[in-house]
Amino acid sequence: MDDLLSELVSKAGAMSDEELSSLMRQLEVLKSGREKQQERHEVAVDGRLAMPCPHCGSVSTMKYGKYRGTARYKCKDCGKTFTSTTGTMFYHSKLGVAEWKKLLEGMVLNRSNADIAQDLQISA
Repeated sequence: MDDLLSELVSKAGAMSDEELSSLMRQLEVLKSGREKQQERHEVAVDGRLAMPCPHCGSVSTMKYGKYRGTARYKCKDCGKTFTSTTGTMFYHSKLGVAEWKKLLEGMVLNRSNADIAQDLQISA
């Protein structure tokens, strides 16, 4: 990931202002599409909110406690447990969605890895 990030930042630094603006617009569209695709919204079922199961699609789910501060759910149909980020690029990430957003914004603005890391309070 660090190599890809460094390569992207160096290529973005060589772009004209017009090309950089175009890239920023394209990344914004990509980000917006991924957020819509990857966010799981609770849906109304029988007057209550339910988190759909990412494994089988069932809305017959229940809250199943928390793990390290993240809410867990269990599917009553397939029996599997999941979180709101299961099956997304954020599932195994130590960074949350908000931190990824800030990281991508820093990359698009051609900020150094050290500056981005400092803003996010993570190691570079």
